[in-house]
Amino acid sequence: MGSPRLVLLRGPSGAGKTTTALTLRSRWGRGTALIQQDVVRRHVLRERDVPGGVNIGLIDVMCRHALGAGYVPFPETVRRQATRPQAAEFTPEEMLEWYLPDDRLGVQGEIVLGEEMTLEDTVEWITAAMPDRTGRSS
Repeated sequence: MGSPRLVLLRGPSGAGKTTTALTLRSRWGRGTALIQQDVVRRHVLRERDVPGGVNIGLIDVMCRHALGAGYVPFPETVRRQATRPQAAEFTPEEMLEWYLPDDRLGVQGEIVLGEEMTLEDTVEWITAAMPDRTGRSS
């Protein structure tokens, strides 16, 4: 598997974050951790989505632990599409309030993948961009 790596998938509801993460996890196999913000926030902590919420610290600890154990975590800010079972938990109007166009973190290595990319394009791009044990892209 090589050195532990962290892939953070962010984007608006319905952007394909969960589908991409699950596809990568399936492809990469055991040793790949999937840490979903909504699962931690809603189900583990029963916390509302608020700035500085407790979930942020817990996700940080989970990611660091998984990385230290040799896992490749995928922390995600997952907002479910309106067609999913969780649709009753928030309205399209609330989703619009959360939406930030060009929502970037401004961190080194941040890449924005366009909406024209298919799931397969995205998975292939992420896989190719991941450094191997020597730090080179595969």
